[in-house]
Amino acid sequence: MNKKETIKQRKRCLEKAKLKRQEKIANESDIHKRQRSEKISLAVAKHRENESLEQRTNRQNTDRIHTQDRKKNESLEQRTNRQDIDRIHTQERRKN
Repeated sequence: MNKKETIKQRKRCLEKAKLKRQEKIANESDIHKRQRSEKISLAVAKHRENESLEQRTNRQNTDRIHTQDRKKNESLEQRTNRQDIDRIHTQERRKN
């Protein structure tokens, strides 16, 4: 007989794996962090390079919907923080 995993066991296993990943990321050096982020950004760039026009528009629409939902549900403090960060980024882009 196959041993089946209960929902609680699966959740616990996933939670342990998540904590282990977070701990590993927290303990890694700056060089490894940079390498990991570069690897991720290259993978995303390559994936986007190969996507079709329809896939791109679907992704952008999904991103827009997600952003709108997030903005609806955010608190006043979160909204002001986001607006401040957006303002800072805009100012930096204008300087460059």
